Amino acid sequence: MSYQLTAKRNKAGAVIGNIASTLVEGKLITLVRTKNTRKKRMLSEMMNMLLMVMFIPVFAAGVYMILNHEVIWYRDSAIITYIEDLLYWHPILLVIVKWIIPLLLGCYMHELAHGNACRACKGGRVYEYGIILGLIPGFYTAADDSGITGPGARFKKLQIMCAGVEANILLAGISLILSCLVYNLREVFLNWADLNLVLCAFNILFFNKMDGQLALAHILGLDVKNGDFIKAMNVVRSRRKKKMLLKDGPVGLMKITVCYIFELYNILYPLIIVMNVLIVGDLIIGGLFK
Repeated sequence: MSYQLTAKRNKAGAVIGNIASTLVEGKLITLVRTKNTRKKRMLSEMMNMLLMVMFIPVFAAGVYMILNHEVIWYRDSAIITYIEDLLYWHPILLVIVKWIIPLLLGCYMHELAHGNACRACKGGRVYEYGIILGLIPGFYTAADDSGITGPGARFKKLQIMCAGVEANILLAGISLILSCLVYNLREVFLNWADLNLVLCAFNILFFNKMDGQLALAHILGLDVKNGDFIKAMNVVRSRRKKKMLLKDGPVGLMKITVCYIFELYNILYPLIIVMNVLIVGDLIIGGLFK
């Protein structure tokens, strides 16, 4: 899992942030500290633009190739055969290549995309990337988007929230294409695509302040930091508030519907976590003893 921290620097240079979810509070381990230089901002702008332009076409191309059973390159070369034999004769190495590497790569690229999208905007700052060790471990990005103002600020902040999911979709598309390019390792690359799609699907869920929930709240004009999100959650428990919203017509009905969706996902959250743990555990154990 991956999380975003809204952060700022104090006088000592330490990162002060609010973790998106109370369920993921834990020890923060910094992996990379970064400075917001002009060159890095220009690089972030380029990478963010490429991500926005490429993630849909690349994924569509990968899906097209898979559905049409395209096999672009199949060779019984000594190197490919050696790699294939090495993976399938060493179950632990197979688990690392099929599960651990794509999972870490997917989480890393997810957070890097969040950081690039924030730094690409004038006024956006990124301080560090790291790991959260808690009830639900994951990666985090310490960033501050409060300085992003002016025309287009609403869209820019929405892109920051969606960039991580876009990166996972892009990686899934690249993996699908590689599964057709290197057919000998098709199963490995298809697994990479599956993991990135799982990360994508999990992050767009509307609960626990994940990317999907934050993006939808942002579209509806709810300010999570100021408690508007909590007020919205209370709508489903108050008949008076629902009647007031219904007076706004279709817009009010849409807001009530969204609040019910949020509340449903919050109720299902523990079950979804348990299911994810069981599925991943089963896949890893199955890979070891396959």
